[in-house]
Amino acid sequence: MEAVSEKVETTVTEIISRSLRIDVGKIVAQARLFVDLDAESLDLLDIRYEIENKFGIKISDNEITESVGRNLTQKEIGELLTVERVVSFVKDKINQQ
Repeated sequence: MEAVSEKVETTVTEIISRSLRIDVGKIVAQARLFVDLDAESLDLLDIRYEIENKFGIKISDNEITESVGRNLTQKEIGELLTVERVVSFVKDKINQQ
């Protein structure tokens, strides 16, 4: 199970790297997508579609951002949505299948 978990983390990090055009070595688990990595909402859509295709899961429109909390402001989402949170979200989605 640990190997699968590590593969998910590596793959999600690579997807974020490609989508944001950032060197994979500069992406750390605690990096906030919108604040630290300068992601925009369109980037998150690209990340979502890449994750769906790579892992064969379906993600609804706001599911990733709502995974950090519902009814949050954009600023709150920006502060809370980290690479680590996205990885955890993907692991949870895979386990739900």
